Parts: sequence; C-alpha cells; structure tokens
Amino acid sequence: MKYTKHFGPKAKNLEHLNLSKGQFQRLRNILNLEAAILGLNKVKYAYKEETQYYLYDIVIFKENLKLTSLTGNLDPIQLLDEMIKISNSEHIHNSSLVNNNLNV
Repeated sequence: MKYTKHFGPKAKNLEHLNLSKGQFQRLRNILNLEAAILGLNKVKYAYKEETQYYLYDIVIFKENLKLTSLTGNLDPIQLLDEMIKISNSEHIHNSSLVNNNLNV
C-alpha cells in the first residue's frame, strides 16, 4: 500500500498536478489495485487453516504483476515525477496537433 499511503492524503491536490487523463487513470488504477490486493490478502488469511488459503496466492500474484507493470516498482515520488513528465509531453503533443489543425 505504499502508493496509497503516499497519494491518499494528497488526493485532493492531485487534481492540481495537471495530469493527463491517461496518467490520472493510471494513478487511479494503481490505487485500486493496491486496495484489491489488500482485500485479497485479508480474505486469504480468513482461510489460514484451510486448503483455500493457498488458492489466493495465484490471484494475488497476478494482481501484483499488474501493479508492477503500472508502477515499474518506482518509489512513489519517482512515479509521480514520471507521470508528470509523461503528462507534460502529452499536453505539448496535443497542443501541437491543435495548432497544426488550425493552420490547415
């Protein structure tokens, strides 16, 4: 839950970071995956003394793979920096497309 702990208290301020729609959705997906993984682990431990306990390992592993693909295992601060850079380049790219369309 390292991303949720870092971004959760700052959620209201994240709107002011000017993240692109894609990067904002990426951030939401990261936070949702962490919540899902936490929930799966809680359910898993409810079955600690039963055979079902180990069935959750595969699902949790797959969810962790998704999380890793979204975060690259970056520190939350590094991840946010990356997302801001990507957003800025997307904003520049989109504004140049608009300008090109106006010149046509």
